Amino acid sequence: MKSFRLILAVTALCSPALSLQFNCFFLKLNSSLVWEEIYSGNCAVHHTTGNPIALVVVDAIHLPGFDNNDVESIFIQDFSQNLQQFPSNIDHFFPNLFDIVLVDSGLPTITAEDLKPFPALTRLVLNGNRILHVDGNLLQHTPNIRVVEFSNNQIETVGLGLFEGLRGFTEPGSLVSFFRNTCIDEFAGGPEQIAVLIQNLERDCLPPITTTTTTEAAVDECPLSCRTSIDSSFNEIEYLRQKVSTSESRIEQLEMQMQEILEKVQLKK
Repeated sequence: MKSFRLILAVTALCSPALSLQFNCFFLKLNSSLVWEEIYSGNCAVHHTTGNPIALVVVDAIHLPGFDNNDVESIFIQDFSQNLQQFPSNIDHFFPNLFDIVLVDSGLPTITAEDLKPFPALTRLVLNGNRILHVDGNLLQHTPNIRVVEFSNNQIETVGLGLFEGLRGFTEPGSLVSFFRNTCIDEFAGGPEQIAVLIQNLERDCLPPITTTTTTEAAVDECPLSCRTSIDSSFNEIEYLRQKVSTSESRIEQLEMQMQEILEKVQLKK
């Protein structure tokens, strides 16, 4: 079966000094996500000049009768390990993705805005990158997601509520992997294991809390209930500090009284 090559360029999307190119070939394969055959792409990242931030060219080798609109799954790799951020404009070339795999590419960060163009996303795999922190709102624009993998990164902190409200992780076939990270080394398959993993994330990977005053907490990704609890704790701490101060003052008074009594006793002798 012959294939044909399609080269697309969107030069107006960004400056040529800040761009990247995908060289892709495509094939049909069976997917466990939907239990049927899907059209999938394997793409190598090529840097044009400078530090790339946006996808502007796709060199695509498609099967006959298929084009970019048929692509549902994509595997992306930057062999130079120099991908500084999640590529923008992927959705302009591949508007129907529900499966994104971006591995071993040096990616240091990813945000909810990066994933916003993919509301149908079911699986996100980011193994083997250099991610240090995962925002608690990362998956807020992907309500159908049920598989996420962050194995072999350098994750030190994970924001609160990463999986909150996502029904996919309460259903059979769901999967979460945080293998070989700094704050956690764990894999979970299915709702029960995922529930335990979430507890471990909240125990071992929450970002540090910083405060400005005893009644005003500046907390990283902390919901209202969390802030209320923190304010209450600081109020109690302040009360105890005042109580300690009062107790210390009372102790000084008693010591002075004891000293006076001892002096009087000595005079009587």
